[in-house]
Amino acid sequence: MVNAVSFTRTIAEQDIEYSITTLFSIDGVITQKKKESMLNDDDNDLRRKAEELVPRQYHDHLDVFSKVRSDELSPSRPGVDHKIDLVGKPEDLGYSPLYKMSLEEMEACRKYIVKNL
Repeated sequence: MVNAVSFTRTIAEQDIEYSITTLFSIDGVITQKKKESMLNDDDNDLRRKAEELVPRQYHDHLDVFSKVRSDELSPSRPGVDHKIDLVGKPEDLGYSPLYKMSLEEMEACRKYIVKNL
């Protein structure tokens, strides 16, 4: 382990890029990944689940719950689509390594951190 003063000095002197995470952010990502995994990629299972959960008066719009359709881009619509120009350098957007981990990796990471605190 490195104390805060040494860590800060090393980062400043060597121009090192770093990120910080907390158990709270890890728990948030685990919760999100569990919710996503509940919706099976199979469109029939998802449709059945949607039919159970969505009120009957909205069943005409069940296609909005389609996993297959949600993975497709909307068609281009000239005059409606807008270009979004990002201000600043790409490095300013930040880096989040948590979202690159699978649910199992995230839970193992959390377990390791809690055990070694």
